[in-house]
Amino acid sequence: MISGARGPIQALFDLSDDYIDSISYHDFYYLADTAVALDFEGYPEHKIYFSDDQWELVHEFQKVFLSYRETINTVSLEMSRLLRKPILEMRQKVATLLKGGKAGGLKFMIYSAHDDQVVNMLNFLAADFFWVPYSSTVTFELKYSVSCLESDAKSEDCFGVSVRFNGTPLLFDGCSGDKFVLEGCSFPEFEALMQSKWYEGPGTPNLDAACFETPVPPPSGH
Repeated sequence: MISGARGPIQALFDLSDDYIDSISYHDFYYLADTAVALDFEGYPEHKIYFSDDQWELVHEFQKVFLSYRETINTVSLEMSRLLRKPILEMRQKVATLLKGGKAGGLKFMIYSAHDDQVVNMLNFLAADFFWVPYSSTVTFELKYSVSCLESDAKSEDCFGVSVRFNGTPLLFDGCSGDKFVLEGCSFPEFEALMQSKWYEGPGTPNLDAACFETPVPPPSGH
């Protein structure tokens, strides 16, 4: 139990002293998540039970709990499997446009997820964040310069990828901008970024088969 949030959680859920004294971090997370969900749905749990500092603590525990139950391999495998199709679509669009073809009709790929997956995605990207609010989004947007594609110097550098968390652009080491703004990556930079983070554990390169491999303990300190 996190001592700073003990009182509000106990009062909100009418828990006995014995129960609150023995509660596990796992159970605390689900109680805290329920409190946040109720508040999001219009029940004023924050106003009634929590100070602002206690409410922030409850939110930050989400990131801690969901992050530290994972390993580097489980996060990279999950996110590599999730991103493989969108990245393949990007590569195909880049190749088609460089050959003078049309990009095709596909404009969006939408994945519905829980905070587990959003936390894992942000950790996979090594993004700096405090917690994942309800209705959060992580977006990857492929962009290209028409004038660049019409020039004699057209190449993959005519393309860029912007990555945003709840509308805020994410910054990455080794990226110089998405061709339109300073945030994001050129397409070659984005490919290099993904390669540096892609799953390389047991079962690779077959990401589906890798799900059935014996888990490997994380390196010391992770």
